[in-house]
Amino acid sequence: MKKNNRISEVLLSTAEYLAALLDKGYPRVLNEVWEDVLLLQFHDILPGSSIGEVYEDAHAISAHSHERLNTYITEGIRTLHSGEGFDHPVFAAFNAGAFEREEWLEFEAEYKDMRAVDEEGNEYPTLFWLDKVRVKVKLPAWGFAYVHWRAGSGSISEAEPAANLCMENEHLKAEFTPQGTLSSLILKSTGREMLAQESNLIRLWEDEPNNWGAWDINHFYRDTVPWEPHEVKLIPQRCVQVEGCYHSLCFEIKIGSSTIIQQVELTDCAPYLKISHEVDWKEHHKMLRVHFYANVISDVASTEVAMGVYQRSTKPSNSFELAKFEFPAHTWVDLSQRDCGLALINDCKYGHRIVDNELEINLLRSPADVDPNADIHRHSYSYGILPHLGDRMQGGVLPQAHRFNTPVIVQEIAAKASFRLPEYSCQTEGVKLHTIKPADDSSGTVLRFYEYAGCDAELVLSLPEECQEAQLCDIRERLLESVTMDKGKLRLHFKPYEIKTLKLTKRGNK
Repeated sequence: MKKNNRISEVLLSTAEYLAALLDKGYPRVLNEVWEDVLLLQFHDILPGSSIGEVYEDAHAISAHSHERLNTYITEGIRTLHSGEGFDHPVFAAFNAGAFEREEWLEFEAEYKDMRAVDEEGNEYPTLFWLDKVRVKVKLPAWGFAYVHWRAGSGSISEAEPAANLCMENEHLKAEFTPQGTLSSLILKSTGREMLAQESNLIRLWEDEPNNWGAWDINHFYRDTVPWEPHEVKLIPQRCVQVEGCYHSLCFEIKIGSSTIIQQVELTDCAPYLKISHEVDWKEHHKMLRVHFYANVISDVASTEVAMGVYQRSTKPSNSFELAKFEFPAHTWVDLSQRDCGLALINDCKYGHRIVDNELEINLLRSPADVDPNADIHRHSYSYGILPHLGDRMQGGVLPQAHRFNTPVIVQEIAAKASFRLPEYSCQTEGVKLHTIKPADDSSGTVLRFYEYAGCDAELVLSLPEECQEAQLCDIRERLLESVTMDKGKLRLHFKPYEIKTLKLTKRGNK
């Protein structure tokens, strides 16, 4: 459910931005999907405390919502590209996020004997691994890049079998053990070891609270001895490397009655290790957790909440803090001292624990109180380990976590772009342009920002030339006050963690 919810949120944000580009008002289909997504966020559905029949319905509703959103996005991209036709294969890569990025995009093996070039004919770096062609593309924030496949062989590098259990790029060097654990993580800019001890430890804990098992986790599970993996082996065909560009290791891990396929990836496009799990989960009253031990000393940890950041004590000293042994966080948690830190990012997990220098993610549970077969099926999810200089802001934790959660959409197109992409230039550190969408009443475009550094900020926003009026609104888009524009720019002042909603009206709109 939680992964379905995260996917729904990302797809809705993408679809709303496309709707703003299409400029035809707020689509009815998105309103209908929002109603279904919010229904499934009911407090006994999303947390996992309903009966089995509820989840049969909930999974069907989620699948239908994802299908409708993907259809809307596909048709929207096609509509935006209805200009002059192409005589060769062309793909649009769409970054519906607030941060520019560089990614290895995946294409079918049939393009291996062709050249991947941009719109000016410059050849993209191209690799071949795990039966796919990968093209390295830079994408602007809230924008498109294009991959043209031309006849003729390009310069393509092929993956080789991984030589050892060491992975390295310009940012970090990681060493794994044959058990799939992380024995070393070096931040290369300083040569500092970022782990205090062996990490990425997968443990299976007893999960039998006194009451309300589907709702509660009791602190005394820590008094038990967790199960460790009883069998681990490498999967050689999925252990490959392209020197300086890509490295992959894959382990089959058996723990309890369950099996985990653990894929570890490191590319030259990201400063973090990405770990993906495919789990055949067969446990009852057990809890799967992953443990990391940071070489960092700090009394507080930073954790993401909706459009904000919350700091929590890592050294509980009273009953109130002791009661918070498990806490919720969204896409990242971070433990930093002044000069460096370690963050964990994820694509669908919310339960965490941080005490002293130990960081944990609660990966899976299987309470049987309400539904005897709760979560007894296959699961897939990913998390990342991000060592960084400085604190969470200097280390770029939030931008990296949000890139991690917003996949680039790659779609074949038959014609050139038939639209002009509006540019909302927003470069103020610590302020994120979170949402671009049509106004609920279809009378303009709404931009929603929030401050995440925890300090005052002055945002200078450059607007498209067709923008005639800008007004601040509340979060329900009720007008508050007009904002003065000067030569296509406006200024907004933010208090720490403040959310601001701005409504833009184009010339000709009522």
